Amino acid sequence: MSESSRDGAKKEAKAEISLAIPSWIVLVLLALTPPAFATGFSNYELLKELVLTGGVGLALLIWGIQAVRARAVSMMAGRVTVLVLAFGLYALAASLWADNQLLGLWDSLHFVALAGVVLIVTSPVGRPLRFYDFAVATGVGAALASIFGFLDLAGIGLFTIVWDPPGPTGAFDAMEFASAYYAVALPVLLGATFRFPSKSRIFFGVCFALAGFHFALVSSWAWAAVFAGACVLAALIVIAFQRTEAVMVLWPVMVLLGVVAVFVAIAQWGLPQPERTSPATSLPRLVQTGAADPRKMGGEVRNTVFAPDRWESVTSSRAHSYLLAVGTDLFSEKPIVGHGAGSWWPLQTESPNIDHPFVESMFAHYPAFRTPHNGVTKLLVEYGVVGLALFVLWLMATFAVTLGALARRTERTGWIVEHWALLTAALAGLAFMFFTPLIELAPAALTWVAGLAVLTRFSASLNDFRGWSSVWAARSGRDGGFASNSNLAGALAALVGLGVLVPTVLNFGAGYYRGQADQYMLRTLYPDAIEAYRAAGKWYPAFGDVPYNIALAYEREGKLEKNQEMIELAVDLRPYDVRALALYGRAELGDKDKSKAIRLGKRAVDAYPNSVEARKLLVAALDVGSRYEEAVEQALEILEREPPRDDRAQLHMMTADLYLDMLKRPADAKKHYERAYNLIENPQQRAKLKDKLKGIDTLIENQRRMREGKPPLPVPGKGGHEGHGH
Repeated sequence: MSESSRDGAKKEAKAEISLAIPSWIVLVLLALTPPAFATGFSNYELLKELVLTGGVGLALLIWGIQAVRARAVSMMAGRVTVLVLAFGLYALAASLWADNQLLGLWDSLHFVALAGVVLIVTSPVGRPLRFYDFAVATGVGAALASIFGFLDLAGIGLFTIVWDPPGPTGAFDAMEFASAYYAVALPVLLGATFRFPSKSRIFFGVCFALAGFHFALVSSWAWAAVFAGACVLAALIVIAFQRTEAVMVLWPVMVLLGVVAVFVAIAQWGLPQPERTSPATSLPRLVQTGAADPRKMGGEVRNTVFAPDRWESVTSSRAHSYLLAVGTDLFSEKPIVGHGAGSWWPLQTESPNIDHPFVESMFAHYPAFRTPHNGVTKLLVEYGVVGLALFVLWLMATFAVTLGALARRTERTGWIVEHWALLTAALAGLAFMFFTPLIELAPAALTWVAGLAVLTRFSASLNDFRGWSSVWAARSGRDGGFASNSNLAGALAALVGLGVLVPTVLNFGAGYYRGQADQYMLRTLYPDAIEAYRAAGKWYPAFGDVPYNIALAYEREGKLEKNQEMIELAVDLRPYDVRALALYGRAELGDKDKSKAIRLGKRAVDAYPNSVEARKLLVAALDVGSRYEEAVEQALEILEREPPRDDRAQLHMMTADLYLDMLKRPADAKKHYERAYNLIENPQQRAKLKDKLKGIDTLIENQRRMREGKPPLPVPGKGGHEGHGH
């Protein structure tokens, strides 16, 4: 053999035992995604999503090129892997029947990226990822994320320059999101701490301690109980198959699990509990609080009545119940294939469920949830029974292969800890998927899916790659058969990777400018906000919040004539958003298009009957259209819902004006003026209203005297329909 041939053989042998670039990218993503943050973005989850999709897109592109060059591809547990690939392709196809296809495309790429991670792990072009590799990357990510959380707890405002979520969230947008991530990361670190000796044990132990305590800080007793339940259930499953060997191996792990319980007890009993919500994690505001002129005073951000690019956090069981009711309504409309990728956010407010206990008394906030906070609801609404079936089949196949591996007995027992750790992460992720947006959160979803892929590959090797664990191989050669399969697989993967990268770059630009614009809106710098929002819309024109905020900024600037195009676009992209509909109606009312204003007012009220602004718009539009009885009916209907005190006072005044000036019913007007008088606290307004009530008393008395044929008394003051803006 020549020297050059020997060098080539050495390089090939080295390539076979070393990780390929796509596998390295997956490890980097596992370490980088959890702590990723940038205060220029409105939410850190968007940045994490960009890191995930961009990284996986690049990894798929390289994987495809390497597969073509290697002229061979082997997919471990091929029957299992093909199911998740089918789900990823179906998610991508589901963007075609979404009402907003651009939004659907971006949403579907999240699942395409997750499927790509599974492909890279189960079909490596170099050495397969091992549990140790996966644990190291997870440990780095969890340690960095927890350190950032401790810095937040110490009061370092690096992460909360713009938005300050409750609790020491650090690089996460909400405690709920951090808890979902740690639920799938902690079992891996816990298992690795006992699986590997010496310096590795110290590293994993430190990472586990840091992540465990941060989990305790951002978690609750309920979440900790679910996590502990997953750990115990996985241990019972392993013990059921491996019996005495499993007990001997796992009892130290269970002891260390008690450390997490101690951390939770310290955090829940020994430390002050954070507020449950804040503008950073609450639902969108419909009512401005504070001063009438919402300027930034003394460093305090005042204007929160717009549509920031933030995800809410759910802190009550009633909210989960409400979201389940909304999801049931939407699922029943298109149960087979769903509404299409990304359809939850545009369609969620189509079903207000106004009589639900969670929203029946909600006036200051708008129950517009960006996520159902339930992975099953998300899949059913957007991808239907078909999408959920593919996803569930993949999970079932994964667990089947896993249980098959557990049924095998070997002389070695170290693998039992690895199996328990990966199985626990899988079960914890599955449990948290039902009451958190785990499947949509880049750090949690990536760690969970990558762990499932490692578990699949590891179990397949224990099963000797038989049955569902069998290897599907595609090779290129001159003898036909699989002659073009590896080339085709590589080309498709590279094409998908390139297709993922392009929208990722566009959304990076859109997210950057959207973050700038949101910060300008917070500080009432409307001209700057308009310019930045327009730039965001040019990068990726899929988000209805962007044109809505532009139109709102124009309205705040008193330039209603310039917001027509933007508000129409906002309503097209978000047809059931009461905020956009009410703003559109106000613009049409200002243009004196009373019939269109009435139609928009009715749409706004139907979208959210508790919106006081929508009711005021409809009352004013009906008033201008000389439909006074209907206007009064609308005002009385919202009053029956018991809105806040100030709103009730204004609505009583509007109703009284209509009764007095248009319907000529002073007795009814008097009742509402009196109710408004009892609600108003301003002394000057009360004095004026008291004078008006005296005038109405005289008017009522004169009507009585006229019926009796007596001369009228002098009227001390006239009630006026003008002067009360609607």
